Amino acid sequence: MSPIVIDSSVIIDLCKTNLIEATLRLERGFVIPETMLCGELLQIGSYTVAGLVKLGLTPHPFDEHSMALAYEYATNYPALSEQDSFALALAKSNDLMLLTGDKRMRTAAAEVAVKVHGTLWICDALEEANTASIKHLISALEHFKSDPLVRLPKDEIEARIKKYKAKT
Repeated sequence: MSPIVIDSSVIIDLCKTNLIEATLRLERGFVIPETMLCGELLQIGSYTVAGLVKLGLTPHPFDEHSMALAYEYATNYPALSEQDSFALALAKSNDLMLLTGDKRMRTAAAEVAVKVHGTLWICDALEEANTASIKHLISALEHFKSDPLVRLPKDEIEARIKKYKAKT
């Protein structure tokens, strides 16, 4: 099974709710552009980049083709951050799924034919794989609902909370 490219917005959301460890235990494996190690992910709450790598987050190096593709995306999609362009290029050049919470990145991924999912998809995967408890998932979803920096669809959050509460 191929690993999934995970962008910083999802990593941050998962770290805020302590779901990152359960996520990194999923069979798929998760990769980030190695360029992200020097930028956006220096420290996230109680997690450090080194700690996330120890938990299983894998930095992925870039070859010339991937680097050129990242710069092409940065030019063609100026709303994307530099790191977003690298993550999209990593997914495209290696035919990997992209996990992002960024609407602009989702749009760009669709335009370049990269399969994309988000944070709520991870919640479903965690529930299915039983790597996070239902109680923990409900707590995380409640946090997502109330955090003004998290821009997930409220109706989808509510639907999952209702679904998970029915299982308790």
